[in-house]
Amino acid sequence: MTRKRTRENVTRILSETCPTAKVRVHQSKTTICYESSDRSRGPRPNWGAQYHGGVNPEIASLLYEEERTGVEELEQELKKKIVIKGKAGFHQEQFNIIET
Repeated sequence: MTRKRTRENVTRILSETCPTAKVRVHQSKTTICYESSDRSRGPRPNWGAQYHGGVNPEIASLLYEEERTGVEELEQELKKKIVIKGKAGFHQEQFNIIET
């Protein structure tokens, strides 16, 4: 005898559908925000005054709205200004960080 599944599995709950490819991606927008923050904390030269982040426009709006306090905390921790720009051609999981 087998059990009927009554709810979604963890992977389905924590992932989202990619608007470009129309398939499930394993990282939610919030997860991508945290991943970009973690990469900013990594070893970097100490010569720049700012970080410029290029991200998907949906991720940029999430970072400026719901995750704004996290960005502000990261700015205080790094003692650098973080400038986030939405890049239209970027996939949801794609981002770059440039120190200037």
